[in-house]
Amino acid sequence: MKNKLALFLVVVSLITLPNLSLAETNTSTTKPNVEKRDTIKTEIEAKKTALKNSIEGSRQSITNKIKERVDQFTKNVIKRFDATVGRLEKLADRIDSRIAKIEANSTDVSKAKSLMITARTEIETAKTSIALINTPISNASSTASTTMASIKEDYKISKTQIAKAKEDLKKAQAGLIDVVNSLKGSEKLKKQSPATTTKATTN
Repeated sequence: MKNKLALFLVVVSLITLPNLSLAETNTSTTKPNVEKRDTIKTEIEAKKTALKNSIEGSRQSITNKIKERVDQFTKNVIKRFDATVGRLEKLADRIDSRIAKIEANSTDVSKAKSLMITARTEIETAKTSIALINTPISNASSTASTTMASIKEDYKISKTQIAKAKEDLKKAQAGLIDVVNSLKGSEKLKKQSPATTTKATTN
């Protein structure tokens, strides 16, 4: 009887031990698999984040380059307009000198003087318009926060201001031409006056 009981216990132990061993094997195998999966997931997320940041960085870099080009374009326009104003002012000074010389010959230059006042006013108006041109974008926001939408909006505003300044410059130039034409008319009348007087006396 004792031998049978001992044999039974041996058989039970032999059956139980492989199961315990298998359970331990499954547990030890599952744990590394979970850790490996978590590691891969973390790496994928890190790569996705890096790719997203790279794309955003490239997009911002392109936006910043466009901003710089638009800025430079506007600054060049302002520089060109300022140079035009300088030339108009020099021309106005020369015309004033001519007015003074013609007036010294007892020629009526009142109309030319009046037109010069208008032309000078138009030059000042043009200078004001140029000063109001927005240097787009550089005044609007920092490089980090600049977007294509803000660039387009700011350039739309500066484009309108540029057109206004250009129109004012044309008016100022036309004003000076009017003064010159008026002086030519005054000189022509002055030259014709003695001949007319002589003819009338002869008759």
